[in-house]
Amino acid sequence: MAEVVRSLGIGGQTFAERELGWNRRTIRKGMGELTSGQALEDGYTLDVHNLRFIKLLKS
Repeated sequence: MAEVVRSLGIGGQTFAERELGWNRRTIRKGMGELTSGQALEDGYTLDVHNLRFIKLLKS
């Protein structure tokens, strides 16, 4: 996904969001991963972990 957006050049993220229906946040995450060469962790994963931890603290 990020490679396609990069190949589109300036305005590629906006084009992919509007014309291809791709999620802008996912595109930005992919661009960050492509630039850094490392997979980035989802915020969702962290949220689920934090919720489980909070539930453990309450019990």
